[in-house]
Amino acid sequence: MSTTRDSHLTQSIPAQWQIYPSIPTECPRRRDTFIAFAITNLVTMVLGLAVGCRPFIYIISCRMFGKKKRKNVYWYNWLPTWGLTFVGNVLCAVLIMRTPGYEHIRVADVAMLYLQRPRITLLALTTVTYAIVWKGEMPWIRAWVATAGAELLLQIMAAIWVVRAGEGYLNQRHILAIAIWEWVNAGLTAIMAIYIVRCWRNQVAHAEAVDEAAKYPNGFVMQNGFWVQNGFSERQAVPKVKRLTFRVWLILMVIGGLGYAGGWYYFVMVVNVEGGQ
Repeated sequence: MSTTRDSHLTQSIPAQWQIYPSIPTECPRRRDTFIAFAITNLVTMVLGLAVGCRPFIYIISCRMFGKKKRKNVYWYNWLPTWGLTFVGNVLCAVLIMRTPGYEHIRVADVAMLYLQRPRITLLALTTVTYAIVWKGEMPWIRAWVATAGAELLLQIMAAIWVVRAGEGYLNQRHILAIAIWEWVNAGLTAIMAIYIVRCWRNQVAHAEAVDEAAKYPNGFVMQNGFWVQNGFSERQAVPKVKRLTFRVWLILMVIGGLGYAGGWYYFVMVVNVEGGQ
């Protein structure tokens, strides 16, 4: 990688995208940079799965958090996803700024640049929500919904920053492609989030219907102001959890996979336009 700023770099990409030393020094190789990003992605995914498991949080918090049917479960599920990503980027930016030769780098610019990195946590939560039912519940379903919202927020933040930082450079094809992709990716995430919320609402409605019907195993239940036969009997086993179908899982994985793969492609493009080894 170029050891100091050059005129070609200044003209080809926005200043906010440039991470360069002010003194001659050896920059990390691109390969090492991508490996570090991949490791960070995996660590964030593992932590997201741990924090998102309701029974696990219920146990390690001494039964203070993660109670069934309590709204506080959403707060501790989306905050770590957002916080691990955004605060982690800020800490990385601070470390870069304190490195000799990089004191001129703005922490906000580096943090927002790194926000373009694709994240795999939502895909992982989609898979465990589909695959695992434990003691009559989906342990990750609330984390799934909360993470979808957090991921959408991060994607919108990244897309807005790319466009604002790229003003004056959008006439260049590679910059325009990156800016367009950020909004396409935000759109894919929005579609995925809407689908996830719909699946969650169906699951909640199903669980409530089973709970209500269980009160009257051989009788009637009130629905929309009318008494209707519940259709359940004491000898009929009705699962409380309405599991996701393979079709739903596949649709979500295709949408999310497109965003994840495309995100890596365009993030590599961002790094490559700066040059390097």
